[in-house]
Amino acid sequence: MPEQASQQVDSQIAPDQTSPVNPSTQLVYPLDLDSSKIIERQQLQTKYPQSYWKNVGRVITIKVIDDATVLTTGDGKVIFPILDIFNDTLIVGVMAAVSTVSSSGAVNVQIRNVTDSVDTLSTALTIDASEFDSYTATTPAVINFTNAQLSKSDRIAIDVDGAGTGAKGLFVAIYVQ
Repeated sequence: MPEQASQQVDSQIAPDQTSPVNPSTQLVYPLDLDSSKIIERQQLQTKYPQSYWKNVGRVITIKVIDDATVLTTGDGKVIFPILDIFNDTLIVGVMAAVSTVSSSGAVNVQIRNVTDSVDTLSTALTIDASEFDSYTATTPAVINFTNAQLSKSDRIAIDVDGAGTGAKGLFVAIYVQ
């Protein structure tokens, strides 16, 4: 029975696609690896193709400073535009990491919407001294959801408000939905 359902799903064509849907190669959000749910997910994928769930679980990753460069403070270390595929999405999570840890002092990173002249975070991303990323920060970042809406062509800036001592490289990830 599961083989027949799988073959049936694989042979169907989604309305907005020109080739057969192959659910086994497409990710479905949320991921559920329970084998009893695989056929159900495949059938749902055919009914609601990935293009229907357009803005679910996307990540914007930015390499702000290369790994050999010592981090310094300043606004607009990187400014990038929001692509049309992220139009009407919301920032739901953030993270930052360095390639070389700060020996003292924290690295503080703010995400700013230049177009709207607002900070996206009410509490900036923090990477504590001797830590590589913001996941273990004493003070976690807080997203100001009033300012977290993204629109195509918005210009987003990564500002470094605190550089720590000797920290090198900076990577920022922005989770949107």
